[in-house]
Amino acid sequence: MEKYPKKYPIGTLARKSGVSVKTIRYYSNMGLLPPAEVTGAGYRLYSDRELLRLQQITILRFLGASLKQVKAVLAQELALPDLLTAQIAAVDAEIERWRRLRSIITRASEGLRHQEQPWHYLRNLMGVIKMTQEERAQWWGEWWRKRLADSPLPEEFVQGFVQDIQNSITAEPTEAEEDFILAAQEGRKETYVANTVERWTKAHHHMSYDEWLTRVREIFGRFRALVDAAPDDPLVQAAVEEYIRLSGPLTATTVKRLLDNINRPVIRRMVQAADLLDTTQQMERVYQLIQDALKIRLRRLSPGETQN
Repeated sequence: MEKYPKKYPIGTLARKSGVSVKTIRYYSNMGLLPPAEVTGAGYRLYSDRELLRLQQITILRFLGASLKQVKAVLAQELALPDLLTAQIAAVDAEIERWRRLRSIITRASEGLRHQEQPWHYLRNLMGVIKMTQEERAQWWGEWWRKRLADSPLPEEFVQGFVQDIQNSITAEPTEAEEDFILAAQEGRKETYVANTVERWTKAHHHMSYDEWLTRVREIFGRFRALVDAAPDDPLVQAAVEEYIRLSGPLTATTVKRLLDNINRPVIRRMVQAADLLDTTQQMERVYQLIQDALKIRLRRLSPGETQN
């Protein structure tokens, strides 16, 4: 005995499912919803089996699946959990796209308040946002070469420093990086840099940039004096704790970030350029002491734990 003996025309299927006749015909024509029977007069008849399949199609479409994905799921060529995982990733990407667009519109709106030539500003903003990773790396290289052109630093150091900067450019730029490039292109870089650095240090360290830099110099001076001490020496641990607090909260996350960054060539060259350490040999010894002391502190901290 046939499981679904009762057959009905397309209009009845439309009423039962809440799907329009036009859409049902479209699904049928593409092979996604074949009719149960076609009469000699050419009328399409459907049963509750097709109704169930149409409900499945409707659910999958509601979840954002493409018709190709729907067909694959119904043919059991694509597992439903795999489809849902893919849809979550697609939705996350779309959310990020809209977040990015909202941020761009907000920045454009705020920037236009101070612009006498709005279209010129918007053109520059769009140009910066569309820069590729390679183009941004090239821009930073040129910017730093010009900035260090008259410095007393050796050419070999400058070339190495610029190369380190270019190698550190990530695939996805931060908004701060884009804002900096835009400000530099418009001749606002000096004021922008000063204001940005000052805002950042006050927000994160509750002190001015000059005060923060003075503290950093003092800490490196203490590390130089303690270079022969053991990393678990109380004086070394006190210095490394202050070093951590100048970089963020006293947590395992901050310590891990410092350990990840401490060996980056660009960080070492910046320390060298700031005269925080006298020689390469001294730098290696001090950095080894800092790393060992940070590892000891990391073992004492669990993720998210804060020491007062």
